[in-house]
Amino acid sequence: YGYPLLLVMLLTLFSGLSLLPHGQSRQRVLGGLSLLFFLLYGSSMMINYSPLAKDGDWQRVAAYITSLEQPNQPILGFSAEAMMPLTYYYHGPNQILPLPHPVSQNVYRPEEFVLHQESEISTALAQVPGDHAEIWLVTGPRYILGNPDKEPCQLFGTHLNCQILEQFVQKNYTVEQSQAFYGSRVRFLRQKLPSPS
Repeated sequence: YGYPLLLVMLLTLFSGLSLLPHGQSRQRVLGGLSLLFFLLYGSSMMINYSPLAKDGDWQRVAAYITSLEQPNQPILGFSAEAMMPLTYYYHGPNQILPLPHPVSQNVYRPEEFVLHQESEISTALAQVPGDHAEIWLVTGPRYILGNPDKEPCQLFGTHLNCQILEQFVQKNYTVEQSQAFYGSRVRFLRQKLPSPS
């Protein structure tokens, strides 16, 4: 809606500049305005692009995991939609397990990214043999649990039920490492030892 006003503003500005008398003062004013616009444009670019990363920062996430991982440490990713770009950058020895299940390539439906119960997490982990004593958990841009300024864990108004994943992690694992990236978070989890009875 603001674009027509931009045109009017620019026409008004240039009309006003054409009224300046020719000579040194006009050159100074035009030079000063050019410098001002350059500084404003540069600061706007710095504010908008300061992270130097796209939402999720998947290239750095993949590099981080690859630098620290060992074989037999599956990577759980929530939501499945967010894990698609990670699969492009990650080439390590472990398998990425999107939650609640891989994305359908035929139809885009936000309801498919909703986590309904903890058994969906166990089912995803069961795809990889082993005891899953150590896993990586990668959460993407929609996973902003605990941030009251934004709507937590939603995709186009559909609640993704992130709390189910958090409850699963709290019950079964301890967080050994946590690293935030631009729009994503990576956690290294170690399975809790069964309590002696």
